[in-house]
Amino acid sequence: MAPFTPEEQQASNPAPQGPDPSIIQVAKPYIFESTVQRRLRSAGIPEQREDAARLQGVAWIDSVRKALQLPDDPGFDNISRNVVSLERMMLESNGFDFRSRYPQKMLMKLVKSYGLDRNTVGVTAYRISLDLYRTFAPLKQTTQTMALACLELSARLFLVDLTSISEEKGFDYGRWATSRAEIVETMTDLLELYTHHRNATLVGPEYALDVFIQIRIKVNQEASQQSLPRYTNCIEVDNGSPSEGAVHNNGAIATPTSISPQSPARGAVALGEKGRDGTVRFMLDPERARVEKDTVKRYFTPEEKEWVEEYVYV
Repeated sequence: MAPFTPEEQQASNPAPQGPDPSIIQVAKPYIFESTVQRRLRSAGIPEQREDAARLQGVAWIDSVRKALQLPDDPGFDNISRNVVSLERMMLESNGFDFRSRYPQKMLMKLVKSYGLDRNTVGVTAYRISLDLYRTFAPLKQTTQTMALACLELSARLFLVDLTSISEEKGFDYGRWATSRAEIVETMTDLLELYTHHRNATLVGPEYALDVFIQIRIKVNQEASQQSLPRYTNCIEVDNGSPSEGAVHNNGAIATPTSISPQSPARGAVALGEKGRDGTVRFMLDPERARVEKDTVKRYFTPEEKEWVEEYVYV
Protein backbone atom coordinates (compact mmCIF):
# COMPACT_ATOMS: atom_id res chain seq x y z
CA MET A 1 0.00 0.00 0.00
CA ALA A 2 1.44 3.38 -1.03
CA PRO A 3 1.90 6.01 1.71
CA PHE A 4 -0.35 9.04 1.92
CA THR A 5 0.94 12.25 0.47
CA PRO A 6 1.04 15.31 2.78
CA GLU A 7 -1.94 16.80 0.90
CA GLU A 8 -3.99 13.65 1.36
CA GLN A 9 -3.00 13.45 5.01
CA GLN A 10 -4.12 17.06 5.59
CA ALA A 11 -7.42 16.46 3.76
CA SER A 12 -8.20 13.40 5.86
CA ASN A 13 -7.38 15.22 9.13
CA PRO A 14 -8.53 18.84 8.73
CA ALA A 15 -7.21 21.37 11.21
CA PRO A 16 -9.72 22.39 13.90
CA GLN A 17 -11.43 25.71 13.39
CA GLY A 18 -10.36 28.42 15.81
CA PRO A 19 -12.23 31.54 16.89
CA ASP A 20 -13.33 34.09 14.34
CA PRO A 21 -10.39 36.40 13.49
CA SER A 22 -12.19 39.59 14.40
CA ILE A 23 -10.46 42.77 13.31
CA ILE A 24 -9.68 45.22 16.11
CA GLN A 25 -9.20 48.91 15.50
CA VAL A 26 -7.74 50.82 18.45
CA ALA A 27 -9.04 54.37 18.80
CA LYS A 28 -6.55 57.01 17.70
CA PRO A 29 -7.28 60.30 19.50
CA TYR A 30 -4.95 62.34 17.28
CA ILE A 31 -3.82 62.16 13.68
CA PHE A 32 -1.15 64.03 11.73
CA GLU A 33 -1.65 66.35 8.80
CA SER A 34 0.28 63.90 6.64
CA THR A 35 -2.29 61.19 7.37
CA VAL A 36 -5.07 63.47 6.19
CA GLN A 37 -3.20 64.39 3.02
CA ARG A 38 -2.47 60.73 2.27
CA ARG A 39 -6.12 59.75 2.66
CA LEU A 40 -7.22 62.65 0.49
CA ARG A 41 -4.85 61.53 -2.27
CA SER A 42 -6.05 57.92 -2.01
CA ALA A 43 -9.67 59.08 -2.32
CA GLY A 44 -8.84 61.20 -5.37
CA ILE A 45 -10.90 64.18 -4.20
CA PRO A 46 -9.83 67.64 -5.46
CA GLU A 47 -9.07 70.22 -2.77
CA GLN A 48 -11.71 72.66 -4.03
CA ARG A 49 -14.42 70.01 -3.94
CA GLU A 50 -13.38 68.88 -0.47
CA ASP A 51 -13.42 72.46 0.83
CA ALA A 52 -16.95 73.02 -0.41
CA ALA A 53 -18.23 69.69 0.95
CA ARG A 54 -16.61 70.19 4.37
CA LEU A 55 -17.88 73.73 4.86
CA GLN A 56 -21.32 72.79 3.61
CA GLY A 57 -21.45 69.87 6.02
CA VAL A 58 -20.59 72.16 8.95
CA ALA A 59 -23.26 74.60 7.80
CA TRP A 60 -25.84 71.80 7.70
CA ILE A 61 -24.98 70.67 11.21
CA ASP A 62 -25.19 74.25 12.45
CA SER A 63 -28.57 74.73 10.72
CA VAL A 64 -29.99 71.62 12.35
CA ARG A 65 -28.67 72.77 15.72
CA LYS A 66 -30.43 76.12 15.37
CA ALA A 67 -33.65 74.52 14.17
CA LEU A 68 -34.06 71.97 16.94
CA GLN A 69 -37.19 73.84 18.05
CA LEU A 70 -38.79 72.98 14.69
CA PRO A 71 -38.43 69.19 14.41
CA ASP A 72 -41.43 68.85 12.11
CA ASP A 73 -40.23 71.39 9.55
CA PRO A 74 -40.13 69.50 6.19
CA GLY A 75 -37.51 71.92 4.94
CA PHE A 76 -34.89 70.13 7.01
CA ASP A 77 -35.67 66.58 5.87
CA ASN A 78 -32.98 66.49 3.21
CA ILE A 79 -30.48 68.28 5.46
CA SER A 80 -31.11 65.87 8.33
CA ARG A 81 -30.40 62.86 6.11
CA ASN A 82 -27.12 64.41 5.03
CA VAL A 83 -26.22 65.15 8.63
CA VAL A 84 -26.86 61.52 9.60
CA SER A 85 -24.47 60.42 6.83
CA LEU A 86 -21.85 62.88 8.06
CA GLU A 87 -22.24 61.67 11.64
CA ARG A 88 -21.82 58.06 10.53
CA MET A 89 -18.63 58.96 8.66
CA MET A 90 -17.28 60.88 11.68
CA LEU A 91 -17.96 57.97 14.04
CA GLU A 92 -16.25 55.50 11.74
CA SER A 93 -13.31 57.85 11.17
CA ASN A 94 -12.53 58.22 14.87
CA GLY A 95 -13.12 54.54 15.66
CA PHE A 96 -16.28 55.27 17.66
CA ASP A 97 -14.11 57.00 20.23
CA PHE A 98 -16.61 59.08 22.21
CA ARG A 99 -13.94 60.89 24.22
CA SER A 100 -14.49 64.42 22.96
CA ARG A 101 -12.15 67.38 23.31
CA TYR A 102 -13.54 70.88 23.39
CA PRO A 103 -11.55 74.02 24.31
CA GLN A 104 -14.38 76.32 25.35
CA LYS A 105 -14.34 75.56 29.09
CA MET A 106 -10.58 75.94 29.41
CA LEU A 107 -10.67 79.00 27.16
CA MET A 108 -12.93 80.99 29.47
CA LYS A 109 -10.79 80.04 32.46
CA LEU A 110 -7.73 81.39 30.67
CA VAL A 111 -9.54 84.65 29.89
CA LYS A 112 -10.31 85.10 33.58
CA SER A 113 -6.84 84.00 34.71
CA TYR A 114 -5.02 86.56 32.54
CA GLY A 115 -7.45 89.38 33.32
CA LEU A 116 -8.62 89.86 29.73
CA ASP A 117 -11.90 91.55 28.86
CA ARG A 118 -14.58 88.87 28.86
CA ASN A 119 -16.99 90.85 26.66
CA THR A 120 -14.49 91.56 23.88
CA VAL A 121 -11.51 89.20 23.83
CA GLY A 122 -13.39 86.45 25.63
CA VAL A 123 -16.50 86.43 23.42
CA THR A 124 -14.47 86.63 20.22
CA ALA A 125 -12.13 83.86 21.37
CA TYR A 126 -15.16 81.69 22.09
CA ARG A 127 -16.55 82.26 18.60
CA ILE A 128 -13.12 81.55 17.10
CA SER A 129 -13.16 78.23 18.93
CA LEU A 130 -16.41 77.42 17.12
CA ASP A 131 -14.84 78.33 13.77
CA LEU A 132 -12.00 75.99 14.69
CA TYR A 133 -14.28 73.05 13.84
CA ARG A 134 -14.25 74.19 10.23
CA THR A 135 -10.58 73.22 10.15
CA PHE A 136 -8.75 70.00 10.85
CA ALA A 137 -7.18 71.36 14.07
CA PRO A 138 -9.56 69.63 16.57
CA LEU A 139 -8.32 66.24 15.39
CA LYS A 140 -4.66 67.25 15.49
CA GLN A 141 -4.29 69.31 18.64
CA THR A 142 -4.96 68.98 22.36
CA THR A 143 -7.58 70.96 24.25
CA GLN A 144 -5.06 73.32 25.80
CA THR A 145 -3.37 74.00 22.46
CA MET A 146 -6.67 74.95 20.85
CA ALA A 147 -7.67 77.15 23.79
CA LEU A 148 -4.37 79.05 23.81
CA ALA A 149 -4.41 79.50 20.03
CA CYS A 150 -7.96 80.90 20.03
CA LEU A 151 -7.15 83.20 22.93
CA GLU A 152 -4.02 84.58 21.26
CA LEU A 153 -5.72 85.12 17.91
CA SER A 154 -8.57 86.99 19.59
CA ALA A 155 -6.08 89.13 21.51
CA ARG A 156 -4.30 89.96 18.25
CA LEU A 157 -7.59 91.08 16.70
CA PHE A 158 -8.14 93.50 19.60
CA LEU A 159 -4.46 94.59 19.63
CA VAL A 160 -4.08 93.39 23.23
CA ASP A 161 -0.61 93.06 24.77
CA LEU A 162 0.50 89.43 24.46
CA THR A 163 3.41 89.52 26.90
CA SER A 164 1.42 87.81 29.65
CA ILE A 165 1.02 84.64 27.59
CA SER A 166 4.40 84.57 25.86
CA GLU A 167 7.30 82.26 26.63
CA GLU A 168 9.62 85.22 27.01
CA LYS A 169 7.66 86.37 30.07
CA GLY A 170 7.79 83.03 31.77
CA PHE A 171 4.72 81.29 30.38
CA ASP A 172 5.43 77.59 30.68
CA TYR A 173 4.10 75.77 27.61
CA GLY A 174 5.57 72.54 28.93
CA ARG A 175 3.29 72.72 31.94
CA TRP A 176 0.34 72.69 29.57
CA ALA A 177 1.83 69.81 27.54
CA THR A 178 2.02 71.93 24.39
CA SER A 179 4.56 73.96 22.45
CA ARG A 180 4.82 77.24 20.61
CA ALA A 181 5.03 75.32 17.32
CA GLU A 182 1.66 73.64 17.90
CA ILE A 183 -0.02 76.92 18.84
CA VAL A 184 1.38 78.65 15.76
CA GLU A 185 0.21 75.75 13.59
CA THR A 186 -3.31 76.04 14.99
CA MET A 187 -3.42 79.81 14.50
CA THR A 188 -2.19 79.39 10.93
CA ASP A 189 -4.96 76.87 10.23
CA LEU A 190 -7.48 79.43 11.47
CA LEU A 191 -5.91 82.27 9.50
CA GLU A 192 -6.04 80.19 6.33
CA LEU A 193 -9.73 79.63 6.96
CA TYR A 194 -10.35 83.34 7.50
CA THR A 195 -8.38 84.43 4.43
CA HIS A 196 -9.84 81.86 2.01
CA HIS A 197 -13.36 81.28 3.38
CA ARG A 198 -14.03 84.35 5.50
CA ASN A 199 -17.76 84.57 4.72
CA ALA A 200 -18.34 80.95 5.76
CA THR A 201 -17.22 81.61 9.34
CA LEU A 202 -18.62 83.34 12.41
CA VAL A 203 -15.82 85.82 13.08
CA GLY A 204 -14.56 86.41 9.53
CA PRO A 205 -17.29 88.78 8.25
CA GLU A 206 -16.75 91.10 11.22
CA TYR A 207 -13.23 92.05 10.10
CA ALA A 208 -11.67 93.17 6.87
CA LEU A 209 -9.58 90.66 4.97
CA ASP A 210 -6.52 92.85 5.41
CA VAL A 211 -6.71 92.42 9.19
CA PHE A 212 -6.25 88.68 8.94
CA ILE A 213 -3.53 89.04 6.32
CA GLN A 214 -1.53 91.37 8.57
CA ILE A 215 -1.83 88.97 11.51
CA ARG A 216 -0.78 86.09 9.30
CA ILE A 217 2.29 87.97 8.15
CA LYS A 218 3.37 88.54 11.76
CA VAL A 219 2.77 84.90 12.66
CA ASN A 220 4.78 83.76 9.62
CA GLN A 221 7.61 86.10 10.57
CA GLU A 222 7.74 84.64 14.07
CA ALA A 223 7.75 81.11 12.66
CA SER A 224 10.61 81.96 10.30
CA GLN A 225 12.67 83.64 13.01
CA GLN A 226 12.25 80.74 15.45
CA SER A 227 12.41 78.02 12.74
CA LEU A 228 9.00 76.70 13.73
CA PRO A 229 7.52 73.97 11.51
CA ARG A 230 4.35 74.57 9.56
CA TYR A 231 3.13 71.16 10.70
CA THR A 232 4.49 69.47 13.79
CA ASN A 233 5.90 65.94 13.31
CA CYS A 234 5.77 66.19 9.51
CA ILE A 235 8.20 66.21 6.61
CA GLU A 236 7.82 66.98 2.94
CA VAL A 237 7.96 63.97 0.64
CA ASP A 238 8.86 63.88 -3.05
CA ASN A 239 5.42 64.84 -4.30
CA GLY A 240 5.37 68.00 -2.15
CA SER A 241 2.91 66.80 0.48
CA PRO A 242 3.66 66.58 4.21
CA SER A 243 4.61 63.34 5.92
CA GLU A 244 5.53 62.33 9.48
CA GLY A 245 8.99 62.64 10.94
CA ALA A 246 10.82 65.90 10.32
CA VAL A 247 10.57 69.67 10.48
CA HIS A 248 10.52 72.42 7.88
CA ASN A 249 9.98 76.14 8.20
CA ASN A 250 6.68 77.88 7.89
CA GLY A 251 6.19 78.96 4.31
CA ALA A 252 8.63 76.43 2.87
CA ILE A 253 5.81 74.60 1.10
CA ALA A 254 2.63 75.67 -0.56
CA THR A 255 -0.12 76.42 1.92
CA PRO A 256 -2.31 73.31 2.15
CA THR A 257 -5.99 73.34 2.87
CA SER A 258 -7.45 72.05 6.10
CA ILE A 259 -9.51 69.00 5.25
CA SER A 260 -11.71 66.45 6.87
CA PRO A 261 -10.91 62.72 6.98
CA GLN A 262 -11.89 60.74 3.94
CA SER A 263 -11.96 57.06 3.11
CA PRO A 264 -9.24 54.93 4.72
CA ALA A 265 -6.02 54.31 2.90
CA ARG A 266 -5.52 51.26 0.74
CA GLY A 267 -5.16 48.12 2.79
CA ALA A 268 -7.36 49.28 5.64
CA VAL A 269 -10.51 47.46 6.63
CA ALA A 270 -13.58 48.64 4.73
CA LEU A 271 -16.36 49.28 7.21
CA GLY A 272 -19.81 47.97 6.52
CA GLU A 273 -18.68 44.91 4.58
CA LYS A 274 -20.18 42.29 6.85
CA GLY A 275 -18.75 38.81 6.64
CA ARG A 276 -15.51 39.92 5.05
CA ASP A 277 -12.33 39.23 7.02
CA GLY A 278 -14.28 38.72 10.23
CA THR A 279 -15.94 41.28 12.45
CA VAL A 280 -14.78 44.89 12.86
CA ARG A 281 -14.69 46.00 16.49
CA PHE A 282 -13.39 49.17 18.10
CA MET A 283 -11.47 49.34 21.37
CA LEU A 284 -10.24 52.22 23.48
CA ASP A 285 -7.69 50.18 25.46
CA PRO A 286 -4.58 49.34 23.37
CA GLU A 287 -3.35 46.79 25.94
CA ARG A 288 -6.58 44.83 25.78
CA ALA A 289 -6.41 44.79 21.99
CA ARG A 290 -2.80 43.55 22.10
CA VAL A 291 -3.63 40.70 24.49
CA GLU A 292 -6.64 39.62 22.45
CA LYS A 293 -4.66 39.62 19.22
CA ASP A 294 -1.95 37.46 20.78
CA THR A 295 -4.58 35.04 22.08
CA VAL A 296 -6.31 34.67 18.73
CA LYS A 297 -3.08 34.59 16.73
CA ARG A 298 -2.05 31.12 17.86
CA TYR A 299 -5.16 29.60 16.33
CA PHE A 300 -4.26 30.93 12.90
CA THR A 301 -0.51 30.34 12.87
CA PRO A 302 0.15 27.47 10.46
CA GLU A 303 2.07 24.62 12.05
CA GLU A 304 3.85 22.23 9.75
CA LYS A 305 5.32 18.93 10.80
CA GLU A 306 7.60 16.70 8.81
CA TRP A 307 7.77 12.99 9.29
CA VAL A 308 9.26 10.02 7.49
CA GLU A 309 7.47 6.71 7.26
CA GLU A 310 9.23 3.54 6.36
CA TYR A 311 7.38 0.58 4.95
CA VAL A 312 8.80 -2.92 4.91
CA TYR A 313 7.45 -5.13 2.16
CA VAL A 314 7.53 -8.85 2.83
